[in-house]
Parts: sequence; C-alpha cells; structure tokens
Amino acid sequence: MFPELVDHFQHILIDNSASWLRLNFSRVYQISFQNENFIGLQKFCNDIIAKHPRIIFDSNEFNNLQENALISLLKNDDLQMNESEIWDKVILWGKSKTPNLPPKFKEWTDDNFKSLKTTLHNCLPHIRYFQISGEDVIKKIKPYRNILGENTWDGMMSKLVAPNLSITSLILPPRSRDGFTGETFHRLCDNIPGTVVVVKINSTNEILGGYNPLIWKVGNNNYEYATTADSFIFSLKNGNLNESILSRVTRTSKAIPYFNSSQGPWFGNSGFGSNDDAKRWVSFKWLWI
Repeated sequence: MFPELVDHFQHILIDNSASWLRLNFSRVYQISFQNENFIGLQKFCNDIIAKHPRIIFDSNEFNNLQENALISLLKNDDLQMNESEIWDKVILWGKSKTPNLPPKFKEWTDDNFKSLKTTLHNCLPHIRYFQISGEDVIKKIKPYRNILGENTWDGMMSKLVAPNLSITSLILPPRSRDGFTGETFHRLCDNIPGTVVVVKINSTNEILGGYNPLIWKVGNNNYEYATTADSFIFSLKNGNLNESILSRVTRTSKAIPYFNSSQGPWFGNSGFGSNDDAKRWVSFKWLWI
C-alpha cells in the first residue's frame, strides 16, 4: 500500500468511525502494529490506553498481542497503571508465548526460566522496576529474579536496603498519571496563584524547583512576561540542607515568562524551565543570583 493512501485511510477511519474502533479496540490495536505505516492508528490507540490501560491489559486478547505492540505499551510514559500490575501482565504474556512450561511453578527448572527470559528479552528493559514497592519486589519479582539481568536485581536490592547509594542499573522515569506535556501542565495549573514546581533529577536524586506567586497561563502571541520580585528557584542537594541553594530573580520585569501552550513552566527570561519535551529541563544561571 502507498504510504499516502494508508495515511488518508487512517484519518478517515479515526474521524468517522471512532466509536467502532473503540468497540473493537483489542483487534484494532493489534492490526495497527502489523504495518509500520499505521502510525496514526497506533497513536489513536495509545492515547486511549494511556488513560484506560485495562481496555487492553484485561482483554481476553492480551496474550495474543504481538511483541512490538506490547513493547509500545511498556514504553508509554503516560500509562495510568500500577507498575507491579504491569509486571504481572508481562509475565502472563511471556508464559503464554513460552511452550512447555510446567503448570506448577515449584516444578520449574533453570531451563524453564531461561526459556521465559528469552521470550521476554525485549520487553523486560521497559519495566519501571524502581517504581515497584518493596513488598511487591519480594512477592512478585523475586520468584522470577532468574529472568532478570544481574545488575537489575542487584540494583533493586540496593535501593531497598540502602536507597541513598548510587547504582549501575538504568532507572527509567516513573509513569505520569496526567502525562508530561506542556498542554497537560496548562490544563491543570493555569490561573492558580502561588504554585511550587518540583523536579527530581533521575541520575542524581537532586530536587530542583521554583515558586511562582502569580498565575500560569499561555502568553498572548505566545510570548510575554509577568513582573514580580517574589519568585525564586531552588536546589536541594540530595537531602543535604547545608548544600541547598535558593536563587532570586534579578530582572523582576521578566520574572515569569508566558510562552506557548506546548511549553511547560519557566522562571526568569528562559532561566529555568521545561521546553516542548517536558522531561528535559534547562537552566541558565546568569539570570539568577
């Protein structure tokens, strides 16, 4: 099929048959991953799954998902579902795709675990292990620790026993209940005075943030500023208050920028804030003291 025709067909289907797509969601989701050109259909499905994950995770068709469809689910940062439940579903999917596993878990051999590990090889890296409670780590993950990489299991144990120690495991960001987009920020926070923005740096656990005594809004012509001398930004160094930093704005006439709706919160003349990718924050020190 020509990509242009596929794209046109997807738009017609989404615009005119959204109700039918929802009624046949599981099947539609699987079909959307059978062709790399079905990007529009995939996005339509992923937007629904982010807010209503059980529509697919609890579906009778879940175990029939193709691997690339499951991986797309696991990569979704906005998935509103407990991570330990996601783990449970991934294990069930893996078992259904792995032949000759004993029905009784206590009868599993090393070869059985190796087979399951092979089945889930491309899925396991997308689990947010460090967002799973200690109780669920012991109850749900420990029995399957043989399918994990050594660094992953050791990292989880280190975080439980000594949470302040650095680890070598890759820590994926937590999933967001509301999403990370600028549009989401403005929908939830605009026109509310006196707000505090808090950001945790994943690699260092440093806490950054800022205080806006005014409101947030989308700027006129996508670009304007509000004046205040009371806003500030701060840094908390790994819980050590003696190393904490509080910085006040020097150019009060440009204390709070109002940019377009895709931008998250900003402090100062582009001094500290989030751009179109709300998980990436930047800071320019010369605008603050």
